Amino acid sequence: MSKYTLDFKYRAVLHYHQVHSQQRTAEHFNVSRTHLRRWIAAYRQGGIAALQHPQAASMKTKRKNPFIVDKPDHEKTQAELIEELRYMRAENRLPKAHESPQRKGKGRRQSCETVQTLRAKHPLKYLLYSADIPKSSFHYHIGKADPDAAAKTAVSEVYRQH
Repeated sequence: MSKYTLDFKYRAVLHYHQVHSQQRTAEHFNVSRTHLRRWIAAYRQGGIAALQHPQAASMKTKRKNPFIVDKPDHEKTQAELIEELRYMRAENRLPKAHESPQRKGKGRRQSCETVQTLRAKHPLKYLLYSADIPKSSFHYHIGKADPDAAAKTAVSEVYRQH
């Protein structure tokens, strides 16, 4: 359910077209400028109908998986089935490691480290696609020196001593 009615959004867009100021329009209708900008953009792209759900037009379509052929299994070649199986195994393994409690709230670097650990068992292209990490970002983060390496080494040394 939308917080603002279609009529309210339309009146705000019309007011903006009269005064040509997002700031004044947002203040007049007591809405954020972000909401107003979305409504104006939606109205420009699709008219009143686009105001019903302004983000729907701008939402990305899900990208097509290059490793899964879009045809029934009985029509796929053995090579296509094997590639799909290898991809699905990698994809299945990644979330288990990637979403472990120790990894919650971690950034891209941690995701890249997870991919790096799984790289021995699964092809990199499948892991990167599943984790939605560009190859260049992966190599950037893996190539960077760990800023906490000295502290980790010290902690490990103390742990081994006791």
